[in-house]
Amino acid sequence: MKSFTKLVFLISLIMAKPYRGGELRTIDTYRYGRYEVRMKSAAGDGVVSSFFTYRDYWADGYTGSQHWNEIDWEWLGNYDDKAQTNLITQYEWSHVELIDLEYNPHEEYHNYAFEWTPDYVAFFVDDELVRYDDNFYVDSLYHYQKLMMNIWQPTYVDWVGEFNPDILPVYAFYDWVKYYAFVPGSGNTGTDNNFIMLWEDDFNNWNTDRWEKATHTWDGNNVDFIEENVVFHEGEMILCMTTPNNTGYEPEGPEHILNNAGFESNFDHWSVWPENLTNYSIVNDPILHGYKSLKLNGQNSGITNSTAIYQTFNPATGEEFVFSGFCYVSSDDPLLGENSTFLEITFFDENWNLLGEQYVSSPINSSSPTDQWIQISAVGNAPTGVVNMNVAIIFEQENDAGGSAYFDDMSLFLGNLSSMLEPVSSYEFNFRVFPNPFNNITTISFDVLDNLPTLLTIYNLMGQPVRTIKKDQFSLGTNQIKWNGKNDAGFELPTGIYFAELASKNFSQVQKIMLLK
Repeated sequence: MKSFTKLVFLISLIMAKPYRGGELRTIDTYRYGRYEVRMKSAAGDGVVSSFFTYRDYWADGYTGSQHWNEIDWEWLGNYDDKAQTNLITQYEWSHVELIDLEYNPHEEYHNYAFEWTPDYVAFFVDDELVRYDDNFYVDSLYHYQKLMMNIWQPTYVDWVGEFNPDILPVYAFYDWVKYYAFVPGSGNTGTDNNFIMLWEDDFNNWNTDRWEKATHTWDGNNVDFIEENVVFHEGEMILCMTTPNNTGYEPEGPEHILNNAGFESNFDHWSVWPENLTNYSIVNDPILHGYKSLKLNGQNSGITNSTAIYQTFNPATGEEFVFSGFCYVSSDDPLLGENSTFLEITFFDENWNLLGEQYVSSPINSSSPTDQWIQISAVGNAPTGVVNMNVAIIFEQENDAGGSAYFDDMSLFLGNLSSMLEPVSSYEFNFRVFPNPFNNITTISFDVLDNLPTLLTIYNLMGQPVRTIKKDQFSLGTNQIKWNGKNDAGFELPTGIYFAELASKNFSQVQKIMLLK
């Protein structure tokens, strides 16, 4: 018996997949209805995260693909502006369509849904219809199916790109899931109000009466699904893709995360002070990315006051923060008089007493350029005794002055930047970056008068090197080097602030770069 047990163990090692993934599936099966999720997918070539229904015909005792039924939302990690939809009918007949997105689904939470009825299947992004099928093959989608979410690594390079295991671990985050029954003529939501919600799960815990964690795999999938890689953490369900020796979810660094940074979820996670002011709204134009932005407008109140749109965090002494965003003022409604707007970082003790100074950005006012997005940033250091921190968008109202300002793509970074923001050099190299901000390729140029420069490096806001562009002496004269926004491993870096450092043994010069996606 011992020999048999050892043989089974050895076979399982031989047949095990190289990576580990996670899958959550409903215990019950469903048919027609509306299925919704709010989520942020996983990035990386070769990675797929999903939200779909599937007929588990194997559990019903069938083995042939003639029994297949499936409806898919799939996020391919090699696309930063698309998601894939698919209807799979009998004999694994696929009907794939890529959906263009105006944002990166791996960086932002958005709502996705599909409606499945006897007559059509429709897909939605943030309640906007993006695909509608009422063809003959929809008639084949009539079997009861389970609702599932998973993260996995396909072997099909032409579909998902070449996978690099150095990116592991990667995660897909699911905020909530809703299921609506199809009740034509008697519902209250969805197309023609033909649906009614039967249940919602906000993932505050694992509802074992509704969900089960899967433990299986299949041909063409390089992961084994394991229970440890389905994690419920702080109101989210997190699917993890890991190596076999590093399973589960590990939060990445201090949790100073700015939520709803582009106002895509309207005013969620943001607060206003004073609470009685109403000179703010979420609008659809102008926008920098996504579908929405924040509008702050003059109150014409005849008094001087300020409006603060803010989020609160709990920093540690000595931490340095950069609060950034983009502001737009229209020439049709410019800021008038002494009205202005800016960003602010404020620190407090446990009793909400102000600690130290208030750190502010450069103001946007009546003399600022109009009809263009302008980046502004506030940098602040957390003092001794700090417990709370507010990062705020401030609108200063002066008497009866009017005008409006718009904000989008806010961000909060944590890092020790002081050494990078004030480089010391006795040399002048006419060091410059253009275009800046950029979203595809930027050119870093500088003049070399002797053989001193030896290294050009890109750093992130944490001061970590992400790309060594050149490690050698440069040519005399003007040097022009292009950077495509990727790191040393060839992966695209996220939107944010970076620093290009031109250095040798005795000097350093730095230029700040803004990368936009």
